[in-house]
Amino acid sequence: MGLTKERERLLISRIQKDDDEQALKELYYSCLPVIGGTIKQYFVELYDNQDWEQEALILCYKTAKRFDLKQGKPFVGFYKVSLHNRAINLIRRGKRKKRLAASDQVYWEDVAPELEQASCLIASPPAPVLDWQDLVESLSMLELEELLLELGYKQAGEIKRQYQVNDMGLRRAKYRVKEKIKLKLRIGA
Repeated sequence: MGLTKERERLLISRIQKDDDEQALKELYYSCLPVIGGTIKQYFVELYDNQDWEQEALILCYKTAKRFDLKQGKPFVGFYKVSLHNRAINLIRRGKRKKRLAASDQVYWEDVAPELEQASCLIASPPAPVLDWQDLVESLSMLELEELLLELGYKQAGEIKRQYQVNDMGLRRAKYRVKEKIKLKLRIGA
């Protein structure tokens, strides 16, 4: 849907003066062919069509605000250049993040000779030890039954009948067991 020069100028002036949403939408929809071409031309990692459309709408607003009506040139050309520049900047930013992540890497080939010369061992940090006896003593009978259920030694129906609880009661017991295990692992007891 191409706009006449007069209509385009009217929409842009309404955006510049009043931040008119309807004018922005109409201007944006007139630029959809340019947006579609840009989406096909550039691949930005982690950007889907909705991200592109949102980026294009925001850029349409910013471009309309900056556009000089006195020059007499069509808005679409100015918008197309702005959109292509934005796509290139997004690609650069993605590559920059990859470069930064790669610069932090240490390659085994670089470290191995030094380790052989120093004849040192690489040790992993000790795994947290859980005192099961202490954990079991801290659990209520329902929580203990829930733990046995999670380990596969009990059936849910059997526990529900014995303790007269519903599914929500079992989920709550499961949550309490998880929290107690996390606490025991944190304090090392």
